[in-house]
Amino acid sequence: VADHSVPVEVAVWSAPVLDPTGYIHAKGQFKANAPIPAGPATLYRDGQSVGQTHLGGLADGEELALGFGVDEAVRISVINELERTGEEGIWSSENVQRRQNRFEITNHHDTPVQIRLFDRLPVSEQDVLTVKSLEISEPIQRNFAEKKGVLSWEREVPAGKTISVKSGFEVRVPEGTSLPRL
Repeated sequence: VADHSVPVEVAVWSAPVLDPTGYIHAKGQFKANAPIPAGPATLYRDGQSVGQTHLGGLADGEELALGFGVDEAVRISVINELERTGEEGIWSSENVQRRQNRFEITNHHDTPVQIRLFDRLPVSEQDVLTVKSLEISEPIQRNFAEKKGVLSWEREVPAGKTISVKSGFEVRVPEGTSLPRL
């Protein structure tokens, strides 16, 4: 049995359109004189056990990323500012869907919190479908982890404050073609 402390970067991760819960995510580099074998590990947060996980074997210098459960002091709301589907056009019509969301992130901690939000834009795999971004907050990382259409924002939310992030898109298809389910 061994006890290892790893300096980590901590952030609250959320994909609010799917689930507005914020999950604590820690990432760091394992440093030790000897590797540790694969096996069960108990995770602690603020001196309290938050569960167990299975770790693969780790050697000195390898990256370690673990989840530490829900952060109850971070609240995330999804405000749908625009949701419109219909036909547009004068000479030839197109079926159009527009969606614009605003994410409100509130930090109820006494200290600032790093947050990483995720959303997605539809990705056209058909010539007849066109996708256009609407209002999207910058700075942003597009195609996060090399996954097409996945958007990621990193922000610091000051203690006791709320910040907003916006994400939106428009999808168009020719008349007679159905819009995909989004």
